Amino acid sequence: MRRAVSGGAGQEAARKDSYPGKEWHRILSSRSDGMATLALGLTRKPMDSITWREEFSVGVAAMDEQHKKLLAMINRLIAERKVLTDPKTIADLLTAMTDYALEHFRAEEYLMAEYGYDRKDEQERRHRDFIAKTEEFCNAEVGPNILSQALLEFLSTWLVNHILTEDMQYKPFFQAKGVH
Repeated sequence: MRRAVSGGAGQEAARKDSYPGKEWHRILSSRSDGMATLALGLTRKPMDSITWREEFSVGVAAMDEQHKKLLAMINRLIAERKVLTDPKTIADLLTAMTDYALEHFRAEEYLMAEYGYDRKDEQERRHRDFIAKTEEFCNAEVGPNILSQALLEFLSTWLVNHILTEDMQYKPFFQAKGVH
C-alpha cells in the first residue's frame, strides 16, 4: 500500500491539514492517465442502494436528517460504481461524503456533550475508528476508474450498523431529555 501523504519535516504542516476527503480528492484527481481505482476488492454482485427505513430513526430529527443525507451520498457512490465514471466525479463524491461525515460526527458529539450522554467517549472512539479506516482506503493504490466493492461495503455496512447499534443506544437517553 502506498501512503498518500508521506515525507519529511517539510510535509508536517500538510499532514496536519489532511483529512480523508482531501486525500480522496488528491489521489483521484492527480492521476496523469485519467484513471482511478480505490482498493480493488473482489468482484461480486453489484450492491443495491440502501433505502431509509423508519427503524433507522434515532428519534432526534437533526441526526435522522444527517443520517439520511449520508445514506444518499453512499447511494450516489453505489450508482456511480455501475458506470465508467470520471475520476474527478468520484473524488468529489468521496470528498463531499467524508467532509459531511466529519460534520455529522461533530454535531452528534456536541449534542452528546450538551446533554451529558455517558457513552459519548465510546461514540467518539467509533467515529475516530471510521476516520482511520477511511484513511486506509485513501492511502490505497489507484488504478482504472472503479470504486471498489470493499470500500462501498465498508461505507454502507459501517453506517447502517453504527446507526442501528451505537446511535440507537442514545435514542432513549435523548427521548428522556425531551430532545426530538
